[in-house]
Amino acid sequence: GLLESVLKKLHSHDQVFVRRSRSLTYTIAAILQAAKHCKQTSLCRKTIQGLLSHANNVDAEAFSRVHALNTVRHCFQLQPLASVTSSQVGRAFGVVFNGLKSDEWTVRNSSNMLFASLIARGVGLQTTGTSLGCNDLLKQQPELQFVLTSIVDQEFNSGRL
Repeated sequence: GLLESVLKKLHSHDQVFVRRSRSLTYTIAAILQAAKHCKQTSLCRKTIQGLLSHANNVDAEAFSRVHALNTVRHCFQLQPLASVTSSQVGRAFGVVFNGLKSDEWTVRNSSNMLFASLIARGVGLQTTGTSLGCNDLLKQQPELQFVLTSIVDQEFNSGRL
């Protein structure tokens, strides 16, 4: 369908996207919001998971990883998609930390922007104006604790800590 067609553009060298993949990002987000409105939350969830997987794929081309990161970032910023994206916050942090290790500046930059969005959302600054402590954030996102522990283990085992 339409969503699959648009998602294929992530991999296309023929497409030109400027300013944080805006046309692609807004198109995918609009389709996901419509799908959620029509009670197709599994389609939304699978799409977000697929975008996160692609953004995390170190073998994928940098430009397509950047488009995936930018699209995920935009989806996480949208209140109408909050119920779909909330279960993916821990995984998204893992993608961010992996992206920050990339040799490609564009991937690191997009990962950093996603990180800022996740922090703003995770501590409640964007929607409620209230904040959460680290313990509360880790309780809400148990996968985040696993991601952080894995990163510390990797760094320790590699001798960097």
